[in-house]
Amino acid sequence: MYNWIGSKPTFSQKSLISQFEPLLLEAEKNCLHSDEVILKAIEAEFVKNETKVFGLLILTSRYFAFLGLNEYFRYSLEELLDYRFDTDINNKDNWNLSFLTNHGHLNYENINKNEDSKEFLDALEMKFAHPEYTIQTTVTHDFKYLLTAERLHDYHIKNIQVTPFLLKRDNMGISKNGIRMLQELHPSAKFISEGYYQDEQKVGNFITIDKDILLYEYNNKTRSAALIKKWPLTFFNGMPVNHGRMETEIADPSGKLVISDNGRFCETLLAKMGITLTKQQKKWQKLFSFKIS
Repeated sequence: MYNWIGSKPTFSQKSLISQFEPLLLEAEKNCLHSDEVILKAIEAEFVKNETKVFGLLILTSRYFAFLGLNEYFRYSLEELLDYRFDTDINNKDNWNLSFLTNHGHLNYENINKNEDSKEFLDALEMKFAHPEYTIQTTVTHDFKYLLTAERLHDYHIKNIQVTPFLLKRDNMGISKNGIRMLQELHPSAKFISEGYYQDEQKVGNFITIDKDILLYEYNNKTRSAALIKKWPLTFFNGMPVNHGRMETEIADPSGKLVISDNGRFCETLLAKMGITLTKQQKKWQKLFSFKIS
């Protein structure tokens, strides 16, 4: 069902599955073409004569459609002559949307004003302006992969447009963004964690264990990563390790490698790779007691 709502759906998108799952399964089986990609689906009411039919307004790479109980129709994007949306005069929190096609007007009401419906409208505008372009939305994007500066540049060259909501939702903060980028740079990496080298913690530094041990600096503004330092796996063999409550330190003659997360797992992993670290002995403090007479 994730081809309808994506791999990182909002709460309102998740509710579509609970409300419309039988209809979506039926539409997926009998209505969608094999090369058709769902861009967005939102709740709406189709105005049919004097009645309103509650259902889903769907935008795909080739069609816009409406799916409701005992109601299904769709039109190719080439049949879309114009469209307009405005605020419902009776409810400022809702939009009304109207399509003009070769067959007349199609009117939809009670569309909640939220980021999902705004993304639907943004994708519709992109498709209407450039039917030949590919659109990436929060439904089509695989959130395992960060929208890096390089990827966005490649999208631009290939006429692939990205919705503003996807850009916003793809930004999960420097920690998750950095890890996602390094996972793509090093798909065979066995360990990735925030960390740093020497004596000063730096935001955006990450330790990666692949064929070597690498230190990267990730820049969240430019969505790019620079390799700062690289050591062969055997470099830290025999070095002392100290596990603190929050961090793990591996010392060498020049400084220390600090791992922010899963330090004990990292030590176990290195041991399996033939790299043995030396446990530092804790210093015991002698406690003095005083007898008060």
